[in-house]
Amino acid sequence: MVIAIIGVLIALLLPAVQAAREAARRMQCTNKIKQLALAGHNFHDTHNRFPNYSNDSHFSTKRLQHFTFYYSLLPFMEQTAIYDQVMALSPGTTGAAVSSANTSTTAVHAVTRCKWDFLLCPSDSNTGQWATGDDLVSNYLGSLGDMVVRIGNAGFAITGRSWLRQGFYEARGTVTDSIRSGAEVTFATITDGTSNTVMFAEGVAWDKSPSGTVGANYKSNMAAGASQTLDLNRVPNECLGAKGSNNSMAAGWASFVDSESQPGFRAQVGHSTYGNAFYTLLPPNSPSCTTTSGWWGGRSASSNHQGGVNVAFLDGSVHFVSETISTKNFDIKMNFPSGTNDAPTVPIAANAGASVAVGEMFSYGVWAELGSICGGESAQIP
Repeated sequence: MVIAIIGVLIALLLPAVQAAREAARRMQCTNKIKQLALAGHNFHDTHNRFPNYSNDSHFSTKRLQHFTFYYSLLPFMEQTAIYDQVMALSPGTTGAAVSSANTSTTAVHAVTRCKWDFLLCPSDSNTGQWATGDDLVSNYLGSLGDMVVRIGNAGFAITGRSWLRQGFYEARGTVTDSIRSGAEVTFATITDGTSNTVMFAEGVAWDKSPSGTVGANYKSNMAAGASQTLDLNRVPNECLGAKGSNNSMAAGWASFVDSESQPGFRAQVGHSTYGNAFYTLLPPNSPSCTTTSGWWGGRSASSNHQGGVNVAFLDGSVHFVSETISTKNFDIKMNFPSGTNDAPTVPIAANAGASVAVGEMFSYGVWAELGSICGGESAQIP
């Protein structure tokens, strides 16, 4: 009888203990994303702008290529020693450029194949699989806003869509490549208001599921279907269709893995954005989708916290954003006026939907509007 009573008490207490532990982990995750946001502010205080997605001028002028915004923020997170290691890799003004994507140089690996605790949320057990010697992994992603475009390193216009070049420097979020676009993100350019604009959000890291795994976790894998998804030729609802039960991908979807497509992984490289950036299109804890080529796709914010994700805004505040935040018009393909080479402020409908006509300006909802730095929306944190 005594043993039975003890068993009942343990059964009653265990959920409470687990909840308390998760609350503590969530608080740590909140504090870490807060520190990233403050580092972004301190960077702006020094340089009068926010850092580029990659190839920031203090790297590119030293012939250091593809180092992402995490490296720009290092001196402002008490990580000057690592930053100095990166700068020491410079070949000078005439030597061959050094890339963070380099897979054969030990000196580069010292700063790219490492594990930085300040980029890891303890609620994500997947990061426990990664060790020093693996590529950089991060649970904190920069916002590209709501404009999902090409992922890749080909800086050219796509036939018939002259506004479309490389996704991360045509995005209208806080993370852009201002060297190519010529449009630096500053407090002055954030016309939607810093308290209403997303800067960073959480993202669950890759769980090392092999490519083609049916029923893989849709938060920790890129989902690939038979058709191109989350690009201008498809509607966002298609990617939502990858969401099955119990965090598993639905039938017809499987994990996609190549050298640059794992969520949260290879975060040091500025070739693609899966490892270090996300879109405020599908709501938090939605699938992240790509194609079997890996060129098109979009990462969604995600976490293992119950019901949403921690999000840092441009005023330095951190809020927990619910996965039920208002979204709409996912039956609409986005398009922009022909000949526009930089991201315009408002998308227009490329097809007719349930409530939007062809050519009509529209919005994907509050979550999308919070991701835009200059869309003219009045969206506020719910």
